[in-house]
Amino acid sequence: MPCNPWLQGHTWHFPEQQEGANRLVLQQVLVLENLSDRRVQARFDGDLVVAEVDRRPTAAGVIVLEPGETSPDVYLQREFTIKELSENFTAKQAGQELPHKVLGTVTAEDDRDNGSTDRLDLVLIGGRSSRSPTGTGCGGLRRGT
Repeated sequence: MPCNPWLQGHTWHFPEQQEGANRLVLQQVLVLENLSDRRVQARFDGDLVVAEVDRRPTAAGVIVLEPGETSPDVYLQREFTIKELSENFTAKQAGQELPHKVLGTVTAEDDRDNGSTDRLDLVLIGGRSSRSPTGTGCGGLRRGT
């Protein structure tokens, strides 16, 4: 299910105001690894999907990870028209909030009933962000390479 990558050095030409014949998919793969000694339940909301056997995307839902276990590939992805990406570019140039984004949330809890929950909010904009994540993780979650 990974989408075809943008070819190195290839230039694409699309009419700016085209409504929908050509679509681009913004996609980033996410893999969780349970680094704790407890069972972890991860809930995926928003534009997070997994690939079915026929490579069709379906909502990621809930995945249970045993200690040391790694999740299957989860994709943060969404289709955009060229017009939508053009609107993002215009908004960014004007210093405004981008109107079109790929959004997802990962919420992880272990099997202790102590009210501790890790939450990771994900945003994919299809361009450079003024914020860049640093460090290697958050709680029991670690960003993969």
